[in-house]
Amino acid sequence: MQPRCVQALLLFVFVATLGAPSPAQAWTRTVVKGARATVDIERDATLSILLRLDVEVHAGWLHEMELAGLGEDFDLNRYQPPYFRSEEGEIYRPEAEVREDGTVHLSFPRREAPRQGEYRVFMRYRVQANVRAVEDTDQARVVWSVPAWETGLHGVSVQIRAPKGSSVPSDLHDAPPGVDFQVEEHPERTVVEWRRIHLPRLTAWPLTLDVPLRAIDLPA
Repeated sequence: MQPRCVQALLLFVFVATLGAPSPAQAWTRTVVKGARATVDIERDATLSILLRLDVEVHAGWLHEMELAGLGEDFDLNRYQPPYFRSEEGEIYRPEAEVREDGTVHLSFPRREAPRQGEYRVFMRYRVQANVRAVEDTDQARVVWSVPAWETGLHGVSVQIRAPKGSSVPSDLHDAPPGVDFQVEEHPERTVVEWRRIHLPRLTAWPLTLDVPLRAIDLPA
């Protein structure tokens, strides 16, 4: 079975009107430069994800942005909504809308929009895990993909917190250059952390973990 590659794309960013009274408008490019994720594998075969993006706004104001393809049955955490944090620690809270196709639309009123600079974007959500039983074993295989972006990412890291006794499949132990992982055993969890120096543009990065069947409910 081939891992299902989940792809995400920063579709567009519109910069609000610059100057007055002229209605002149300017377009700018917002670049996703890096990404970190913490992924918790839940008993009900869902993944609880904290995604952190390193974003740079090149000019003007960030009015809106869209993220697509973050996973099946996408469920945004409404109790801890997305927010932007500037290098100076200032917090910006966008309006968040999840559309029928799973696209996440973030928007700011002009007066509250982030200006040119670098930001970290934090978003918590849940998705259905891509999981199946591994034949002739007592393991279930879970695959989650770092989304693909318009630009290449630098310093990508993913921490997966899995049920005790989980492991990286042996055929994936020989990581390619620039990629490595570490496994830590805790009293009730196995924590695997992957790091990648560079993720090329428009490329998803599927990560695979085998978890004990007794610790996860397989979908019907």
